[in-house]
Amino acid sequence: MTLTSVESPDWQYQQRDCMLLDAMEQRIVRLTQKNTTLLGVVTQNTEALELTKVAVTSNKNRLRQLWRQLIELRIHNH
Repeated sequence: MTLTSVESPDWQYQQRDCMLLDAMEQRIVRLTQKNTTLLGVVTQNTEALELTKVAVTSNKNRLRQLWRQLIELRIHNH
């Protein structure tokens, strides 16, 4: 029995290699999609964190102002 080119081990290796490369390509595509999604989430979280930082800083400044007013009121009442 002679081997045809379709049955040759070289052809089988090439076919296997193509399948492996296709699988790798599909995995890379999926990982790229996941990374894009994660980048979007990180960007949203960064924006939310920045807004939170602004709000906390504003509240901190307001509390300092209220403390100063409270101290002034105590001084005037003594």
